[in-house]
Amino acid sequence: MAESKRAVVARLASESRSAVRRFLEGRGYRVEEAQDGVDALNLLRQEGADLIVADGILPKLSGFELCREAKALASPRPLPVALVLEDGDAYGRGRARAEGADLILCEPLLADDLEEIAQARVAPEVQAQSVLTGRSPTRDRFLKELLRTGPAASDPIVSKISDSLTGLHHKAYMTLKLEEEFKKAQRYGQPLAILLVDVENYAEVSRTCGKPVAQEILLEVAGIFLCESRDVDCAGRVDDARFLLLLPHTTLEGARRMADRVFQQVCSRTVSAGPEEIAIRASVGIAALPSEDVTTVEDFVERALRAMRTASNLGGNRICAWGDGAVVK
Repeated sequence: MAESKRAVVARLASESRSAVRRFLEGRGYRVEEAQDGVDALNLLRQEGADLIVADGILPKLSGFELCREAKALASPRPLPVALVLEDGDAYGRGRARAEGADLILCEPLLADDLEEIAQARVAPEVQAQSVLTGRSPTRDRFLKELLRTGPAASDPIVSKISDSLTGLHHKAYMTLKLEEEFKKAQRYGQPLAILLVDVENYAEVSRTCGKPVAQEILLEVAGIFLCESRDVDCAGRVDDARFLLLLPHTTLEGARRMADRVFQQVCSRTVSAGPEEIAIRASVGIAALPSEDVTTVEDFVERALRAMRTASNLGGNRICAWGDGAVVK
């Protein structure tokens, strides 16, 4: 008897989850249900899968992040991933495409949607170009298009809190959001971390190669924040070449891991200036709560700023955390 195919279904709405399970089991799949993104990834690591169906919004690890991790784990064997989003979620659709989802559906799921899930195949262009690991022209194009023409450009409400170039949140909104999360962390004793990322060669590139090339650098960095951040995180551009990533419910060690992912991505990217490829240089500063001697949000930000300046003073292109004697690479 042939071995049944295995599907991992991650936290769909209850009605959709039941329908997907019944339909897939009727098509010969053994269905494993996951409570969150980390649980789904662990199931995949333990036994593998022939199909993943996940909500875009998942606890611990979003559906978008799960898609990216699943594709990397499945390499070189193709693994189809279907993401289910809310109806009208243009941002989610753009990000799902950028992360390489093979099938993007909207709630509520219809009978035709279930048939598509059961027959899901890896998109030919995804399989051919392996766009989900490392840098790829396809992924970069999706991200830049999303940042330039996504909700920040088309939604009048979103545009009021967004940076006009990158589509990330602007400084005023990030200030308000940081104050809100800081108060929650202080009141409930929850961990909270922030990353400050300074693009060190932005001014030099703008001066020597022109502003359009320098802006391409900012779009590259914004795209990295978009891909690497979780749905609970908040990313913004807070100065000409400085970005802030706000990480709720994240310890210092968790912030180190996030900083390392962001840093490795930033420093692996280049932008074209005629025949020349310019590498992006950045310094990253980390600050985290709880901390007994941090009583104001200004103290908190100042710690991240000092850590970032320490990274820069040590030669740049590195990560420093407040309170560390050592540089985190």
